[in-house]
Amino acid sequence: MPRNNIVYALDIGVYHTGENEEILNRSTAAWCRLDGGIAELSEIISRASFGKSIPELAAHIANDLSANRHVSLGFEAPMWLPLEHEHKPQFRLFGPRFDEEEGAEWYKQSGAAATLKAISLGVMLRECLNSRMKGMSRTTDPNQRQSKPLNLFEAFVVGPYKLHDYRPPLMNRDHWDAFIACLAWGARIHKFRTPVLMRSRLFHEAGSRRGPCLSIWDIIFSENSGANARPVDCAVVALEPVNDGGTKKRQ
Repeated sequence: MPRNNIVYALDIGVYHTGENEEILNRSTAAWCRLDGGIAELSEIISRASFGKSIPELAAHIANDLSANRHVSLGFEAPMWLPLEHEHKPQFRLFGPRFDEEEGAEWYKQSGAAATLKAISLGVMLRECLNSRMKGMSRTTDPNQRQSKPLNLFEAFVVGPYKLHDYRPPLMNRDHWDAFIACLAWGARIHKFRTPVLMRSRLFHEAGSRRGPCLSIWDIIFSENSGANARPVDCAVVALEPVNDGGTKKRQ
């Protein structure tokens, strides 16, 4: 029986295509599709779907939306950026968006690069989705489920939140990061079960940003005439290890 809550996540990386738009092996962007969670990690992984092709990702998302399922999509990159219309005291214009981001802030090299690549990959995904379906609505509010829009979120898969100690030895690390992002959102929003040594955390709640910010999702879907993505700031989730408290800083 098809499950109704579907979570997709894209691990932002480098994306290469050949002359005929074939996906080249050196591409590191990767996605995961997950429809539930159970206590055993190996069993959760076995029920997940993985890929690296953006057109293939669009096909899966379009099929699930057409089947009237609750579909969520998260990128592993900063997907909303704080804006300040006036200078802060002592010209401190930049800072982490939430405590756990300290050391890997959105404006530093890795975060800024991930956001720029997210825009490029996101626009590619948008165009592939538009070629398959029209009038798709979207939201960053996880509570808006009545019309079953595409629900958009951000996954924080950095440092200890990568949970590399739990990754199966033969599993591709990019697929693992996408899988972790899916499970974090699924556990938080849809009550997917997680292994006992993992738990989901919400680092930022959609709509809780005080002051103006820029939605990267709005930039990506700017040509989509569907419902506006409000609130502008999206939720940020992570999966953390239970045994170390999950609060240590990234190295």
